[in-house]
Amino acid sequence: MKKSKRLLSVLLAGVLLLSSLSAAIVTGAQELSDVKVAVISDIRYQQDARDRDGLLLSKSAAMLDAALANVKASNADALLVTGDLTNNGSKTSHQYVAAKLAEVEAEGINVYVIPGEHDIREGGTTTAVSRSVFEDIYKDFGYSEPVQDANSASYVADLGNGFKVVMSDSVAADGEGQLTQWVVDQAKSAVSAGSTVFAASHHPAVTRSSVDRVFIDLLHTMAGLTLNIGGSLTQLYTNDPDQAAADLGLQDTTCILSTNGVDSGALADAGVKYLFSGHGGTLSISQATTTTGAQMYDVMAG
Repeated sequence: MKKSKRLLSVLLAGVLLLSSLSAAIVTGAQELSDVKVAVISDIRYQQDARDRDGLLLSKSAAMLDAALANVKASNADALLVTGDLTNNGSKTSHQYVAAKLAEVEAEGINVYVIPGEHDIREGGTTTAVSRSVFEDIYKDFGYSEPVQDANSASYVADLGNGFKVVMSDSVAADGEGQLTQWVVDQAKSAVSAGSTVFAASHHPAVTRSSVDRVFIDLLHTMAGLTLNIGGSLTQLYTNDPDQAAADLGLQDTTCILSTNGVDSGALADAGVKYLFSGHGGTLSISQATTTTGAQMYDVMAG
């Protein structure tokens, strides 16, 4: 059987930053097909907001303009905006961002958005619009796609050339991360139909920025160490690291939590090799491997 490649080229158009990576995905198609995708996250726009807690809120409009200028210059086929488009979720803030995204679509680049916890009232931000208002404001940026989840702001976008992206509304009621079975089922269905499928979510599958996570990872590292103390071998740490972290009151809540729905590994098992996320405040790529051996790269764009 003749084989070819679908090429996914990703542009992380973060604040004043444009980087790129590419990955070849082998399929049964005969010709070479590709799609170029730009990703931005955590715009956190709010008019007349003051800087606080390390957030340059007063510069959010200028930084958004810089990021979108990079996107326009990239000749991307699509732009994914992975949540926290606004800081307070107000209707006027969302309308401002939507107008900016319309300028990108006017350049021939399709735009797809999903909410973060700062965007919708359902995520715990009391000043935010409801999910239905969010979907109406951004109806031209994903919420007119034919495949929509009736119970969340998730949907599936067909990018053409055999590529589909499942846009996953990861915002739980308390603002923590979640993955729904609907998203996993849509990914499985699209993969079974022969599409190359990737996903986007505000919350990452693996967190990078939490101090708690750093300490939990340290406990895991220590668990395998054995020291020679006074001529006798002593295992430095013998308890279950995750249980020890829980006993210390540490909880990693900056990523998708299996307690809120489906474990993020279900996406990898469904055939999704790339998840584009935000929320963590950093630009990074992390790999996760499930118990079945499936691998997925979590590309955090902000």
